[in-house]
Amino acid sequence: MKPSIVIADDHPLMLRGLSDFIESKGYSILGRAEDGQAAYNLIVKHKPRHCYSRY
Repeated sequence: MKPSIVIADDHPLMLRGLSDFIESKGYSILGRAEDGQAAYNLIVKHKPRHCYSRY
């Protein structure tokens, strides 16, 4: 099983592009957030193995 990931970025194009790329490699994205608070909430809720964030 590949690691689960949460992604956070305030730029919609970057968020979508990174999500598409990561999913194309077979990884599971548990959530996407557009701000730091939403990212924190996703991390607490899902407890992903990795998180990409620009915050």
